[in-house]
Amino acid sequence: MPPGYEQTGDPLGQLHSFYDGRPPWRTRQEALAGGPAALEALRAEAAQRRAVEQYGAARLAVVRRRALLTRLQCRRDRWLARLVADLARLRADAVGMRG
Repeated sequence: MPPGYEQTGDPLGQLHSFYDGRPPWRTRQEALAGGPAALEALRAEAAQRRAVEQYGAARLAVVRRRALLTRLQCRRDRWLARLVADLARLRADAVGMRG
């Protein structure tokens, strides 16, 4: 928020009256979220949801690929190895964001 800006009542109305023209994008987002801390909390929550969704999609891709291959083919399949490596990275990202 800009210095000297007090948030009471309608935050967007006050923000538009404080700036000549369009307010900066980040300042507008902070006003809509309820402050910088609230905006960062929303961003962290969205990143956590995205990481969990990506992990779920990667896990499904590994299961589907394994279903197509025999046991011997699974050990030699480069595509499956790449999917498993991605799965491990996404799992670490999803778990690391929780803490």
